[in-house]
Amino acid sequence: MENQAVDTDTKRVVLESFATLYPWMRSFHTRPVRDYAVRLFDFSGSRSGPEPRLRSFTKLLKAIQRAGRRNGLSSNAVAKICEEFEARPVMQTGPHLLLLIEPEAYYSHVFSLLGLSAHGCTSYVSYAVSTVNLVEKPRKGPGWLKVDGQPVNVFGLSRSQMIPYSLLSGPGSYRFELKTVDASVEGDALERLRNLLPKTQFERPAHALKAANLCLWPKLFGTDFTFLQIDPRTLRISLRTICQTGLLGCGRGCLETRPSLRASSQNWTSWRPGPGAAGFHGAPIFSGSMIMESGYLSDWSPGSSSIRQLA
Repeated sequence: MENQAVDTDTKRVVLESFATLYPWMRSFHTRPVRDYAVRLFDFSGSRSGPEPRLRSFTKLLKAIQRAGRRNGLSSNAVAKICEEFEARPVMQTGPHLLLLIEPEAYYSHVFSLLGLSAHGCTSYVSYAVSTVNLVEKPRKGPGWLKVDGQPVNVFGLSRSQMIPYSLLSGPGSYRFELKTVDASVEGDALERLRNLLPKTQFERPAHALKAANLCLWPKLFGTDFTFLQIDPRTLRISLRTICQTGLLGCGRGCLETRPSLRASSQNWTSWRPGPGAAGFHGAPIFSGSMIMESGYLSDWSPGSSSIRQLA
């Protein structure tokens, strides 16, 4: 209770500081979270646009369709997801790929569902960042979880097996071990969670977490919403397809490439983190480089892109 009081006081000070700088914000302080969620998904943007943008959006829809089929969704469910996403092309991209019960992920999903349900939607596409390390700081990150206030090692990995590696590391053998730091404090909550998670082994941590979230979703959020979680791997496939058709998405804009510069699927495996992500395992997919046909190299980042001929 004491910590909650401190957090409340801190929040009040921050809000008052904002109100001093921007008095018009004061009226928003008492608005319920639902109002913000509804506004977020109240899409009023243009349905038209440049041809490259429309083609890119079509490619994204196809990537969502493939992801839905891979998750075992019916053709009707996949069609409904795409229909609603076309009507409201808004995607929550904040949380990393975490188990649904992790507070950061859980409340992000609750926020999105508040907005979507107010607009009569029944499907939810969530983008989760899987290009992050298993450990972000001591006992914090996708490789760790708190249950009843106790830190839990999700995959039972050693420190050296977690710190340098991302959720896309592999292939390997990953399973939900849920090991507490102190084995004597395991409780009923941890055992219940263990019984809800998949018992199989996975090649990559990201695969394990996405499979676990499919199991946890109906337990936490019911069956009113069709849930589809995608990650950078889904968009990587989409970007590869876009490159093969001559359209390369580059953060703030699009670059039309000549046929001779179109990427080959064989060379896509040469993707590597770009200079802006040096030393970081699992850089964002939109920061990297790719060898293309005819000896060209494509570099891209969120703010720029270039294509040059290799020496």
